Amino acid sequence: MTSTAVIKSINGQHSSHSHGVGGMTDTQLDALVAEHVMGWTKYLEDYPDGEPGETYDSWDDDKKRLSVLPNYSTSMAAAWEVVEKQFSKTAFTFDHCENYVKLVVAWEGDLIEIESDTAPRAICLAALKAVGVSVE
Repeated sequence: MTSTAVIKSINGQHSSHSHGVGGMTDTQLDALVAEHVMGWTKYLEDYPDGEPGETYDSWDDDKKRLSVLPNYSTSMAAAWEVVEKQFSKTAFTFDHCENYVKLVVAWEGDLIEIESDTAPRAICLAALKAVGVSVE
């Protein structure tokens, strides 16, 4: 499913953006959320026992370092961390429709509407939209 994001101003004006996230892997979406929403910084680390030049991604948030990111776009528990970080002081609703989930978030005078195949993915897309990251 192609996810759709709509931002509606409280005054009724709106714009619609179709996000071609079908071509983006869950890992790529998780990395965008980690960096732009959750505040993680990506580093390349050398494998301790690897060949010279063999690296892996490492993530740091000034408190801890991870070699594997949480599955923000596929795990509801991880996605809820995004909600707590980005939307803890705002109103939002979920509508579970037959073939998709619709998330509506009140954000800085606008309504962000996301339709996606799962709730975690909708949360990630809404959070990215709220911080101004386009996922097209």
